[in-house]
Amino acid sequence: MSSQMFTSIDDTFLIRDNVSRELLTKCINFVTNQRNLKKSKAKVAYKKNTSKSIKIPKTFDHEKVDIIIKTKYNKDFKFININKSLIFNEYNPEHEKLVKKINKYGLDKIKFFPKTYKSKNIFFQNLAIGNFYRPEKLADFKSDLLSIIAKVINQLSSKNKNKNYISSYVSKFKFSKKKDPLNLKILNNFNLFINNNLQKKIITSLTHGDFKFEHLFILDNNLEYLVDWENVGLRSVSFDLLNFFTPWFVKRSYNYLQIKKFICEFTKDYLPNLKKEFEGKFDIYFCIFALERYMRIHNSRNIKFNLNQAYRRYNYLFKNLSQEIFNEQKNI
Repeated sequence: MSSQMFTSIDDTFLIRDNVSRELLTKCINFVTNQRNLKKSKAKVAYKKNTSKSIKIPKTFDHEKVDIIIKTKYNKDFKFININKSLIFNEYNPEHEKLVKKINKYGLDKIKFFPKTYKSKNIFFQNLAIGNFYRPEKLADFKSDLLSIIAKVINQLSSKNKNKNYISSYVSKFKFSKKKDPLNLKILNNFNLFINNNLQKKIITSLTHGDFKFEHLFILDNNLEYLVDWENVGLRSVSFDLLNFFTPWFVKRSYNYLQIKKFICEFTKDYLPNLKKEFEGKFDIYFCIFALERYMRIHNSRNIKFNLNQAYRRYNYLFKNLSQEIFNEQKNI
């Protein structure tokens, strides 16, 4: 390994020292787009923060590294060549899993899937150079943004569609044997509702599996890329839709009925192909989504994944919602 000097902009991004003014501008622009930071703050951080030596894998001897990303959950590094618009790291078994999924689901035929390939034991992906946008309040959900969100869901939900009896679908759910008393009541509430609807059918389709604002990049008001496809797979057709909106509303203390109303209206206006399927089945789809989210915890892509943190995040997201659904069913 060789060592190079980098300066931290925040707890995630580092920029290489002694770069040209032009390259530094590109790096600063990229970081601020990714983090929704002010450029002035990033420039001050680069100028004042103490630089440190970072070991660069020998594999990258022929690849210039301009930016390093410290990944939050996997606790490893990703490297960026800003002029080539490439993000890369050493090829590993997790990349092999993704490559198999790319081939299995034909992800390389999806326009907003970033080109991905292996060369000389390096895993490359096209870099998203646009920015993500996370609304702060409900009024910030403009029609252009909603249309872009709908474009992703429409395309993915049209692939690998299949009808399934709920009884058959949920029988495949395998939760960890590790005890999780924090979420036991939540899971029981969702399971109780699902068990009362086992003979109904739902649609499954291809899903991104981690669709959220931070992974949706917009360039010149158009959809550029959807990134981080490691969790792609077949799930209930509503998974990406509910996964995208639910955390945003929960963080802002909306209750279940408010979330349901917004998503149903969004479906009516932007996802007419799903509108009919959701009529009378929204609660069912939501409960299945909640169990699918729990399953995702136990399909973590990295052994360094913090299971207890994931349990706490799940509890924060679903505790109140599961109780509201349970109470609503008791009153029917």
